[in-house]
Amino acid sequence: MINKNMEENYIKQYEADKEILNNQLKDYYKRNNEAIIKFNDAKQNYGTESKEFKQASVELRKWSFYISQSNLALRFIRPNNIDDIEYRNYQYQEFTTRLQSVTCMPLDIRYYGATIYNAEQIIKSKSIKPMPDSENEYTQFTDVSGQIPASTIQNLYKIIDYHSDIKAYERSLPCGCIFAIFPKGIQDYQSQDYINAVDFGQNPERLFGIITTPENNELVKKWMEEENLNPEQVYTFEEYISLVQERSTILGGEFPKMENITSKRDRNFGKDEIKKLSEGRNIETLVRTQQDLKQAIDKGKNNSREENDEYGETRDL
Repeated sequence: MINKNMEENYIKQYEADKEILNNQLKDYYKRNNEAIIKFNDAKQNYGTESKEFKQASVELRKWSFYISQSNLALRFIRPNNIDDIEYRNYQYQEFTTRLQSVTCMPLDIRYYGATIYNAEQIIKSKSIKPMPDSENEYTQFTDVSGQIPASTIQNLYKIIDYHSDIKAYERSLPCGCIFAIFPKGIQDYQSQDYINAVDFGQNPERLFGIITTPENNELVKKWMEEENLNPEQVYTFEEYISLVQERSTILGGEFPKMENITSKRDRNFGKDEIKKLSEGRNIETLVRTQQDLKQAIDKGKNNSREENDEYGETRDL
């Protein structure tokens, strides 16, 4: 009975999230049409070298970008499940610290995060390229001088927090992927937060692995196979830690001292967090659904789930 109620709550959340996403998309199309009119007007009345035309161009590209991202998200939105949520929350709290503890200094890797739908585009294009300058301000990051944001092990938590969609279950979306990449060239090695664009088609040896959740594992492997890339380079979070531990043992060397960032994160699941991550959306329906969901999950934990599972101790969502 409890599991059935939880499933019903997840379906309600999914329906609310999908409605929000569809309403957003309608608004984006409306604004895009308005931007097209302004663009054509600026082109005709001021010319292509004018400030008005450049501003109209940026505005048009912005709404086009939002429409593209929303349509991609609609392909992947689905009802949540408790195992996926618990897995993602555990990795959000523990993965960075656990990986840091088994990574030796000679194993120099950069980490790049992407939503599940952008990860598909990366694999299909066999490359990670900088966002066009016109789109920089409309993404979660700003690319610098033809580079892409990719962090060292010291700053991996930034990729986990902001670029992996690890908490996108709050929008009924799967987790994204983290690409583990070998740096190349002096500029890559000197930077803590950026590397040059990567072409896996030309340089497949630069891809060390792709990290994702069990839910996505087979799908991402399928994408890799379709593009004649190695599907064995796709790992769950747990599998990737084992891989790095094995490689570090072979390489030897010192292990860098890391600051434990786990304690800085809020482990609570509540209305304020949802509002923060859902800023700019009409979220009252979603918040109400999430509160119902939280109550159902708490009951389920008290009555039917053990305190420990394969991911560690059961944690609040």
